[in-house]
Amino acid sequence: MIAVSHLHGTHKSIDYKRRSQQKLDALLLDEEAKLAHLSNELDKIESALQS
Repeated sequence: MIAVSHLHGTHKSIDYKRRSQQKLDALLLDEEAKLAHLSNELDKIESALQS
Protein backbone atom coordinates (compact mmCIF):
# COMPACT_ATOMS: atom_id res chain seq x y z
CA MET A 1 0.00 0.00 0.00
CA ILE A 2 2.75 2.47 0.91
CA ALA A 3 4.52 1.89 -2.41
CA VAL A 4 1.36 2.68 -4.37
CA SER A 5 0.72 5.98 -2.58
CA HIS A 6 4.39 6.89 -2.92
CA LEU A 7 4.22 6.27 -6.68
CA HIS A 8 1.07 8.38 -6.88
CA GLY A 9 2.80 11.21 -5.02
CA THR A 10 5.81 10.99 -7.32
CA HIS A 11 3.53 11.07 -10.36
CA LYS A 12 1.79 14.18 -9.00
CA SER A 13 5.16 15.83 -8.39
CA ILE A 14 6.31 15.06 -11.95
CA ASP A 15 3.02 16.43 -13.31
CA TYR A 16 3.44 19.60 -11.25
CA LYS A 17 7.01 20.06 -12.49
CA ARG A 18 5.86 19.55 -16.09
CA ARG A 19 3.13 22.18 -15.69
CA SER A 20 5.58 24.59 -14.07
CA GLN A 21 7.98 24.04 -16.98
CA GLN A 22 5.19 24.73 -19.48
CA LYS A 23 4.39 28.00 -17.68
CA LEU A 24 8.06 28.98 -17.73
CA ASP A 25 8.34 28.11 -21.42
CA ALA A 26 5.28 30.25 -22.18
CA LEU A 27 6.72 33.17 -20.18
CA LEU A 28 10.04 32.82 -21.97
CA LEU A 29 8.35 32.83 -25.38
CA ASP A 30 6.42 35.94 -24.35
CA GLU A 31 9.60 37.70 -23.22
CA GLU A 32 11.39 36.70 -26.44
CA ALA A 33 8.51 38.14 -28.47
CA LYS A 34 8.73 41.41 -26.50
CA LEU A 35 12.49 41.57 -27.07
CA ALA A 36 12.08 40.93 -30.78
CA HIS A 37 9.48 43.71 -30.95
CA LEU A 38 11.72 46.16 -29.07
CA SER A 39 14.68 45.25 -31.26
CA ASN A 40 12.54 45.92 -34.33
CA GLU A 41 11.46 49.30 -32.91
CA LEU A 42 15.09 50.21 -32.21
CA ASP A 43 16.03 49.34 -35.78
CA LYS A 44 13.28 51.66 -37.03
CA ILE A 45 14.50 54.50 -34.80
CA GLU A 46 18.12 53.99 -35.84
CA SER A 47 17.25 54.03 -39.53
CA ALA A 48 15.11 57.15 -39.02
CA LEU A 49 18.02 58.89 -37.27
CA GLN A 50 20.45 57.93 -40.02
CA SER A 51 18.29 59.23 -42.86
